[in-house]
Amino acid sequence: MEFLVGVLILLVLVDLLLTFGVIRRLREHTTRLATLRDGLEGPRPGLRPGAPVGAFPATATTRGATFSSAALRNGTGIVAFHSLGCHSCEEDVSALAGRMAEAAGRGWSGHAVLAGSAEGVASDPHVAELADRIGEAGEVIVEAFQGPLQTAFDVSVYPTYFVVEGGRVAAVSHRAADLPTTAETVRG
Repeated sequence: MEFLVGVLILLVLVDLLLTFGVIRRLREHTTRLATLRDGLEGPRPGLRPGAPVGAFPATATTRGATFSSAALRNGTGIVAFHSLGCHSCEEDVSALAGRMAEAAGRGWSGHAVLAGSAEGVASDPHVAELADRIGEAGEVIVEAFQGPLQTAFDVSVYPTYFVVEGGRVAAVSHRAADLPTTAETVRG
């Protein structure tokens, strides 16, 4: 009987040690995932600050305006990339609208690229919703996944936000709230 109690105590102690090890490891993983989510380490998808934006053909916005790579060479602006069905993108729309409004107040342009499957992306109700939320502060562009704008900015993760000045990336983030909205902040 004493032998069984001793074995049971030993098993409980081993179980506790394993549990503490698992908890420690989960904390490490949680910290690392938060760091990756915030973009503080590892490769950032898309162009990096200082990189020139690739050329892309003139593209029509949902309001009928035209957006081209030449427009990016002649000023400063925010270019946002969202995709249909992206939960993080939907959560960040309010922050994006606020950043675009701040930037528009300083004379910057604002463009939101909404990517989706080639079939029906232009008629998706999220397009009109995004345009309404952004309001007059920006234009919405719709294209299929890996379209010309996404290729020019090397985007494959959504959401991704860029501040472009003079045709070069000045800042990049995965959260709209982290984008700078003043020229002094962009130039560092």
